[in-house]
Amino acid sequence: TAYQWLAQAPHDFRSLSLDSITEAQRRLKANINSSSLLTGYDQWGALLVKMDGLIRGFRDLVLLPNPLQVVMFIAETRLENNKYRPYMQGQISTSLPYWVDLVGYLYPENEADADGTSTKRVQKLLIGPHPSYETGERVQGALPDIIIDPNIEDMFNKIFKL
Repeated sequence: TAYQWLAQAPHDFRSLSLDSITEAQRRLKANINSSSLLTGYDQWGALLVKMDGLIRGFRDLVLLPNPLQVVMFIAETRLENNKYRPYMQGQISTSLPYWVDLVGYLYPENEADADGTSTKRVQKLLIGPHPSYETGERVQGALPDIIIDPNIEDMFNKIFKL
């Protein structure tokens, strides 16, 4: 319903955040089988097809004639093959990072102030290559590898040189 409304109704929203896409998959999985235990290829296949449609559908809202400029998916992470990746079940886990323009890892870090007397906690978004995190970008280097206190509007303006 939310997708249909965003795709068809007039609105003033410029950005959309789905927090979390991992939770959306859990709910979809429960809708396919109320026990949340998928059995057989048919149920796993249904989950894959529906999640593929959900993610690509929301991602592609920015291509429609509406004010949406940014669609952001937030996912839990898990350690898989010695690398933190979006926590999704099935092949979506492997495919998702290739369907979007930025894949980042958000983390807090304490930084010393200029005179070194105190520290402040800042948020950092890693989008550059890293051996421990699934990260990357397809914005031709418009953003630094680590973005301090990320702001979606600022990032968008840098990407599109506004």
